[in-house]
Amino acid sequence: MGKANICPVILSHSLSEVQDQVNKVKSVPEIEKVQIDIIDGDFADNATISPFVLTKVDFGDISIDLHLMVREPVELLEEIELLKDKIQFRSIIAQVERMSSQEEFIKLVKEMNYQVGLSLNVFTPLSAVEPDSWKQINQLQLLSVEAGFQGQKINKSVYKKLSKCKKKINDHAYSVEILVDGGIKLDNAKKLIDCGVNELVIGSALWNSSDFNKAYQQFVSLV
Repeated sequence: MGKANICPVILSHSLSEVQDQVNKVKSVPEIEKVQIDIIDGDFADNATISPFVLTKVDFGDISIDLHLMVREPVELLEEIELLKDKIQFRSIIAQVERMSSQEEFIKLVKEMNYQVGLSLNVFTPLSAVEPDSWKQINQLQLLSVEAGFQGQKINKSVYKKLSKCKKKINDHAYSVEILVDGGIKLDNAKKLIDCGVNELVIGSALWNSSDFNKAYQQFVSLV
């Protein structure tokens, strides 16, 4: 079983909270990136800061995976492109449910020279990923809670979905990393790792701990 990565995820409408959480990440030298959730208030019943507001955050050397939970992800790409000299984006990941064209989204992100990912809400089947998309994406993110809020309990259906996803990738030799996001705790992380996840995207279990570094290292010890 390969080593899984641990990636903190930030979901907030507050610039000060984002900076505070980024500072905690920067205090752990081995963390190289975070995921930032962008929610438009339409896709889910919540709203976060916009990509442009991220220019006010001091990320240091931390790179960013953007997770777009928005009505039409393509419409945000122009704004993101304008920020490339100010923020070190690594990957753009977007929900497929309200995406009008996976082909167009993947093409545009690749033209921006970022890695590209698709994300499935907890009850969205793997079949929602179009056959040609599997050959083009770098990441497939499986949400294990309903999109929009941190602190939810993991939906156990994700284990079967993850195993099916891993088998599909192996059977077709796709170069796709599998991410799982939502409800990840110390008591379920090992099972996700055993099912073949490449990256655990973790929010409240880190931010609600009294010691961020200690909580992060506890997850690292599992992988």
